[in-house]
Amino acid sequence: MRVAEPTTRRSRERARQREELDDCDVALGARAEELGRRLVRAEPELHARAVIPRHFPAFEVDAAAAHVHHRHLPRALGVAFAIGRGKRLGVDSAWPHDALAVCSFGDASANHSTAQGAINAACYTAHSGIPVPLLFVCEDNGWGISVPTPKGWIEATFASRPGLRYAQVDGTDPLAVHGATVELAEHIRTTGKP
Repeated sequence: MRVAEPTTRRSRERARQREELDDCDVALGARAEELGRRLVRAEPELHARAVIPRHFPAFEVDAAAAHVHHRHLPRALGVAFAIGRGKRLGVDSAWPHDALAVCSFGDASANHSTAQGAINAACYTAHSGIPVPLLFVCEDNGWGISVPTPKGWIEATFASRPGLRYAQVDGTDPLAVHGATVELAEHIRTTGKP
């Protein structure tokens, strides 16, 4: 079966730009700013759908950007796997060996199979002895779009999950958030477990 060629000049250009976004970008540690710029060039209507932020910070960050509810969890797992594997093999990459991937999502997104699969795979991989330096951050505000989330659901789902360190913090208390984040980051760097 032959794939049809794009027919208009605009669709050919967009197809070419999409081809530029490949797995090598992730493996080589492309910065969020560059990936975002290239993605917007390839799919300008993403801005209108608010799938990605309308701007990236002017400063450089060693992070991958995604803003599509739960769909970025598998990518964050892949980045964490690459960081852990690079450290284990002594291979240089765009990330320092003590880096960790940070992935945030909402309480409603935690119920999606994509999120559950990524979290399960991270726990399984770390349990198997392969380092996965990944910090999952769930914003449990009790709402998913306009539907309430059952009280205590996130804690019940993640607090006793094997291989996953869980901490509950009041997000309106910046000092508590900072303290918990520092403690969890140290745990992740020390154990290689999410």
